[in-house]
Amino acid sequence: MIKIYVQELATYNNAISVGRWIEVSEFDSELESLFEEATEALKEHGYYYGVDTEEYEIVDWECAVDIDLSSYYENIETLKRVNELLSDLDSNEIDKLGFLIDEGYSISDINSDTIESVYSYQNWDDAIEEFVELFLELSGVERVYNYLDFSKIQRDLEICKYALTWTDARMRTWTRKY
Repeated sequence: MIKIYVQELATYNNAISVGRWIEVSEFDSELESLFEEATEALKEHGYYYGVDTEEYEIVDWECAVDIDLSSYYENIETLKRVNELLSDLDSNEIDKLGFLIDEGYSISDINSDTIESVYSYQNWDDAIEEFVELFLELSGVERVYNYLDFSKIQRDLEICKYALTWTDARMRTWTRKY
């Protein structure tokens, strides 16, 4: 699911620039091939001094799903962990993983239990109804719901960039996304 652009540094420093897009799951096997190609390129251009290439830099990334990896993409071990998580998740769980990453959770701390502890709703109406029940303490007073316009509440919360976030069954908070 995650692809990275790997640049070999010896060729880059000699203005030859050998690099390629590599699937994270194939990184270890493809890196050796990249080094061999880079060493051959140095030999062809007269920059080979008896030492094979061995340094690289990850300079870009692509992900098949909408998750921001900009703070992780240079760390191959972290990318391997994210790729492993993504391969085991459905679309709803991928959204939860993206939320946890956006909230600053460490990839090493995220597992299936962490993802399951994030609650999400399929529609705003259910979320807003629970918000009203929990935070306005109106349970048992059904007549009040006749006066509430859930679509306007949703609109106002979205305009203010609020999202309902739950990290476990005891902690329910409305947080503002910046």
